Amino acid sequence: MLVLSSCGGKKTADTTANEESQHPENGVYYEYSDGGNSDRVVSSITYENGIEISRNEYDYWENGRLRTITTKVGDKVTDTWNYNYSAEGFLSQMVRQYTEDSFECRDDYRYDNKGNITSIALYTDDRYIGGERYSYTEDGDTTLEERLDANGDVIAYTEYVFGENKKVASLNKYMYGSLMEYGLYEYSEGGLLSSVKYYSSSDELTQEIKNEYNAEKKISRILTCAPDGTILSYTECLYDESGFNYRDIFYEDGKPIYCYDYTEEGARIYSAYN
Repeated sequence: MLVLSSCGGKKTADTTANEESQHPENGVYYEYSDGGNSDRVVSSITYENGIEISRNEYDYWENGRLRTITTKVGDKVTDTWNYNYSAEGFLSQMVRQYTEDSFECRDDYRYDNKGNITSIALYTDDRYIGGERYSYTEDGDTTLEERLDANGDVIAYTEYVFGENKKVASLNKYMYGSLMEYGLYEYSEGGLLSSVKYYSSSDELTQEIKNEYNAEKKISRILTCAPDGTILSYTECLYDESGFNYRDIFYEDGKPIYCYDYTEEGARIYSAYN
């Protein structure tokens, strides 16, 4: 049995196929395998003006982890993402193969002994083009994020500063060694992160990221606001009955632009709406 869902709504156990059989005029339409709280995406179809533009088909390893995402336009395969995992079960490699010219790009992941990502190396046809590197506290909180160029040199980095309560108090973003932006964190009385205000190197407020929470104290919406408080965009976070965050939808001007689907067994799945 397939459980069908469009990107706009929440999955529920008692939703019938008939209730979700209408695909959106513009957007992404999902099909799920029947697996309770671990429903797996088996396909996603993008529509424009009611016409199918493209579709992604998903395949999984025997242990349930995502193995491949194949993109088709009509009956033609345009590219395929392949996912590989380490013996510990961590995503170790994502390989994208373009059908037209056999062009290949690859992302290699490395982890520490606690399961934290320490680096992501990006390749194009086996040529290293840059990557990212991460450092953590003993508790597993990120202290430093670095972006590297093709020579392995750091071209940009973000450092996180922690307060006495071990929560992040601020961050500083640098480009080629110069401070470009910094952010100040604010928390509610209950200790939940309520907002991060971003400032330019000249101390001018540029934007504010605000979090809204549901009754279970999980983030329900992430708002990006202009200095005057105007909402520029937001991300809606959806959860299943077990509390698992299975989808995030990004909106601009009230319209969905893209979303990420998450499975307990596999990697993050990206889908665009237009």
